[in-house]
Amino acid sequence: MPYKDADKMRQYTRQWHAEHPNYMREWCAKHPDYMAKRNKRNHQRHKAYYDAYNKKFSQIHPEIIHSRRMALSYPLDSQCELCGSTQNLKRHHPDYDYPDIFVTCCSSCHAHIHQGV
Repeated sequence: MPYKDADKMRQYTRQWHAEHPNYMREWCAKHPDYMAKRNKRNHQRHKAYYDAYNKKFSQIHPEIIHSRRMALSYPLDSQCELCGSTQNLKRHHPDYDYPDIFVTCCSSCHAHIHQGV
């Protein structure tokens, strides 16, 4: 329901989102074809930015790029070393000076590591 008053509209929007916290997550899960198409379109739209950022990042942090490439030559463990999950496994480098030393962890544990939890 649109409001002419911007403050009332913000209040209504915040209230609606508070009452429906998982709406977008559920909608996206029900419409994977649309989401894939949207993600591809967004990537194409911003490709020049991504390319420029990646080029600049690789010039500023060559040790990180080297560590990531080296880690690809080593297989991942079959489960997260922190929680035991077998889905969405990633590599985490505690120190980029030693590219062959990494921890296999799931996405949520990897996020916790970087958040310092």
